[in-house]
Amino acid sequence: NIRVLDSSEFSDFTRIGKGGHSTVYSAEYRGTKIAVKEIKSEDVRAFTNEVKQLMAVNNENYIIGFIGIIEINNYMIVLQYANGGSLRNYLKSHKTREHIFRISCAEVILIAGQVILGLKYLHNNNIAHGDLLTSGTRPFLNVRNKASLILYIALGKREKTIPGTPSNYAKIYKKCWKTNPKKRPKLDVILYKIQQSEKKIDIVNEIRCLA
Repeated sequence: NIRVLDSSEFSDFTRIGKGGHSTVYSAEYRGTKIAVKEIKSEDVRAFTNEVKQLMAVNNENYIIGFIGIIEINNYMIVLQYANGGSLRNYLKSHKTREHIFRISCAEVILIAGQVILGLKYLHNNNIAHGDLLTSGTRPFLNVRNKASLILYIALGKREKTIPGTPSNYAKIYKKCWKTNPKKRPKLDVILYKIQQSEKKIDIVNEIRCLA
């Protein structure tokens, strides 16, 4: 059953994000900070589908928890609030003035593994995320001419590996760039390789601590 919450118990709405079909707010509910997602009023089917999908995956640790719905002008979805903010904001908070991210390789690989686990859980429940974005720098930023960019992609050219990326990690994500989707590794394979990379980093860290 869907919990329909009393809208009078909500306060301090602050917009924290907006997409093509929805707007997300933070708010207070019974002394707890939560997230409220408002979907455009004409998109009733999208609202219904999203509620069904959230209920289907509500017990997974790597997916934001579904609390219920409220009605304030439009129906709104009430969700667990991610107090660390978005992944993009988390990474930005660790960036220096020199645009260097002060975050360890071990933490990057841990985060990547958690993203994969959440995505894998969705796929196992026949749910396509459809909006997995980094909100970061767009690919091929240095190719300014659109015609050149089309030719560049048609020839199978890809981005260069980001300097400082662990070689094992770079190998994984470069395989995901394959033009033929059938040649891209499956999530299970990616997760396994990510976890193996994490173990190798842990071993290296242990050796350094003993030295």
